[in-house]
Amino acid sequence: LSRYDVVDLDADGDVVRCYAHLVVGLRGHHRDFDIDPARAPNGYDMLAFREFVRAAYPLPPPGASVALPCKSGGGGTRPRLMLILRGRTRRFVNEGAIMDAIERAGFEVARMDEAASWADVGAVAREVDACDVLVGAHGAGLTNMVFLRAGAVVVQVIPWGKMEPYGEGFVGAPAAHMGLRHVVYSIAAEESTLYDRHGKDHPVIADPDVFYRNGSNAKFYWREQNIRLNTTRFAPTLQMVKRMLRE
Repeated sequence: LSRYDVVDLDADGDVVRCYAHLVVGLRGHHRDFDIDPARAPNGYDMLAFREFVRAAYPLPPPGASVALPCKSGGGGTRPRLMLILRGRTRRFVNEGAIMDAIERAGFEVARMDEAASWADVGAVAREVDACDVLVGAHGAGLTNMVFLRAGAVVVQVIPWGKMEPYGEGFVGAPAAHMGLRHVVYSIAAEESTLYDRHGKDHPVIADPDVFYRNGSNAKFYWREQNIRLNTTRFAPTLQMVKRMLRE
């Protein structure tokens, strides 16, 4: 079935194995970070996967309530929001201003440096479990939403360049399938560092379709842009999230 050596995980010791892509089982589901229940044994879906991951760490501790943290500590508890900070591409260049704006909006803010998030996954799991909201630019760091409690909110900041379909496929659909709520904030052109570098009339800003047609969209929109979030423009999104948490 495979041209590779068999790996016996039970006898693998402390070895860490990294792969660019992995199919568990004999079928792919043609989805990114998602499970098609019709193709999965026993009808497993992403909700079952999230519950499996939470039980494996375990989250929350046995006997504890599974209510959102902001609802389990009384009505006066400020909701806790974790901001994912990417280290290279699509990073927030004004993270201090963003964190200040989140606090002014009435949240308790925590930060996660994406590069360090894999150092101790158990510790990261506990930190995310203690949050009501996860905010980050489109990227792998948002997969930490698997550690959130049901009903939590994932806010995905979509970079410039018609990346909304990717945001829905990679994050939006899986979040919904895990019992989480997903909010999209699409940045304006002026919030992209591509605007600073190339100007408003350059096709990379004015006509992203050009780069999708010639295949260089990933180069510009995925790898060469960072984000200067307009905190005034972002403020209504934060208020909407607070209303969602009160529901």
